Amino acid sequence: MSAAGSEAPSRASDAPEIVVPAASAPHRLWKRGAVVGMLRNMLSNGAQTVGFHRQLSDIDTTRQDSLELEQNSRLDLAFDDHSLTVLCWEILIFLVCMYNLFAIPFPAFDDLFRYNYQKWMLCNVIADVIFLLDLPAQCFVAIFKDGLKERNVKIIGLNYIKRSRFIMDLIAVFPMDLLIHRHHDLHMLRVNSLAKSYRILKFLNRVQMHTSWPNVIVMAKVIIPIVFIFHWNACGYFALSLYFGVDDSETNNWPFAYSKIMDPIFSTCNWMPWDLECTVDERPWNGTKEEHIEELFEYWENRTIEVFFSDLAKKYALSIYWSSMTITTLGEQPEPDNSIENLYEILNTVIGILIFGAIMGSVAEIVQNANRINRELRANQDLAKIFMQNRKVEEKVQRKVFNYFDFTISEQWVFDDPTSDPLLTTALRQDVRIEVLLKYLREIPLFKDTSEVFLQELVMHFHTQLYGPGDYLCTKGDVCRELFIVEDGVLIEISKKEVKRTLRKGDAFGELSLMYQPEHRFEDRRHTSLISVGFSEVFMLPVDKFRRLLQDFPVLTKELDKKTREMLAVRGLLRSEEDMMNARYREQSYHDVNDRLLQIKKQLATLNFGIGAQTNIFKRKFNAIDKRMRNVEQNANEYIQRRAERKRNREE
Repeated sequence: MSAAGSEAPSRASDAPEIVVPAASAPHRLWKRGAVVGMLRNMLSNGAQTVGFHRQLSDIDTTRQDSLELEQNSRLDLAFDDHSLTVLCWEILIFLVCMYNLFAIPFPAFDDLFRYNYQKWMLCNVIADVIFLLDLPAQCFVAIFKDGLKERNVKIIGLNYIKRSRFIMDLIAVFPMDLLIHRHHDLHMLRVNSLAKSYRILKFLNRVQMHTSWPNVIVMAKVIIPIVFIFHWNACGYFALSLYFGVDDSETNNWPFAYSKIMDPIFSTCNWMPWDLECTVDERPWNGTKEEHIEELFEYWENRTIEVFFSDLAKKYALSIYWSSMTITTLGEQPEPDNSIENLYEILNTVIGILIFGAIMGSVAEIVQNANRINRELRANQDLAKIFMQNRKVEEKVQRKVFNYFDFTISEQWVFDDPTSDPLLTTALRQDVRIEVLLKYLREIPLFKDTSEVFLQELVMHFHTQLYGPGDYLCTKGDVCRELFIVEDGVLIEISKKEVKRTLRKGDAFGELSLMYQPEHRFEDRRHTSLISVGFSEVFMLPVDKFRRLLQDFPVLTKELDKKTREMLAVRGLLRSEEDMMNARYREQSYHDVNDRLLQIKKQLATLNFGIGAQTNIFKRKFNAIDKRMRNVEQNANEYIQRRAERKRNREE
């Protein structure tokens, strides 16, 4: 045994240590270096198993390959895709894309070219420069390649060129402003910059993934396209108005007219009811107000102020109003005067129907997802109410059940662990549970100085449960089946109607019952009751799962067993020496019924194997004897036939 024990560390040290190569190393160089290093170790130490390291220092390459490797290592300049620098750049690209969606059709309003052309062109140039800088910037965002984070800008650039988004980004930077500068009517040629609009959805998806309000981003995905459809439609409406001519003589015509939108007028006096200066005495008037328009003008002439807006503001305000009213099919607009206007109205109606359907579907989906938990809980509450009423459950119990449902609905308490999704890897689920539970396990005296490997395996067997006010988690005399750890709320431990202990967040109950102890004064039973004072969220560990896990840790089992006995002795929960089992019986006894059943199962398996083996031996021997008996029988029959023939021959 000592020899084996002394050999164990050497074998552990001889185990090959594999170091994952840096993502910047070229794949072929790393692979070649790993093979060369392995062959060198095998040839130099043929009798021993010596580990090899997959490191860049072990690469046995030519001077040219070394220079290539050094050059590639200098190109590790890419930022992590979740870094603040990349996020700020994504925000800038998002804003520029939003600007293009707004600014491309806006020159339909002729005032832009008259008064703000230089500002508009300057903004376009800045947007194009940012898009142009985004091409090399994409090479500085790390990507995943072969499962590793690649930071080499050369490799990232080659990968970027092969993507379809590279073509879209190239289209977006074509300098169409040169043509627009010469021919203002061709301002829609900047539509090529919309090829980069996919970055808007990419940015929103990224924000939705990391924000605490994903429904807000989902609503933004619906609202942003609708707003820009209204905007583009408003620009198209005003462009048609310019084509047919702006006429202020008729307010009922379909095109834009200044007479349809006037500058607002506000009162300068106090508008409160008791202010007589803002009140016109209408008592002597016998007719309608239209008959006293001149008097009203004279009265309000020095009591009002007119707020003037630019022509561009009026044009855009009326156009966006017409667009929103028409697309939403609310009507109340002048009828078209010709076929082109009629066709544009029909197109608006079709778009409005599609938008209405998209809005209804998206909003319904958002509401459904947002209220899914509440809807399920309320459905369960209604079923529970019907169930209890049909069976005439006591009113006190019904009220307790309703309070439980009200708490879960108001607090959005999740029953199922969302991290148990099979799409998540076991390692990710374990990481989440470690962050939640490991800090509590380390505070339990029984698990102090316990190996991290065991604790990390142990956290995977916990589940959560919510208890209401006055609920018993366990009662005195119950079989010890769980370990309880308080996550939220207050629990009290009661014995003989006295509160022995109050448990708050992080406190544990039942850890001394995890290991079966024949010397325990109460054996495998609870000697106190545990009650929830209010609503309490508790982590629970089944004892049977804990003991099954211990079968893979035999050394740790003995340590925990010894520590449990020591803690029981300190608390005075061990039996007296007269009642204690002797050590020999203790070693031979099985800890609980599960262990006994497992041992019986193993014995039955051994018996079945033995019976099967003996049956096979018996069959083989039986077949051999049967064959021999058939041969004897055949020989005997032949011998009898020959004697009978001889006898007949003699008689003849």
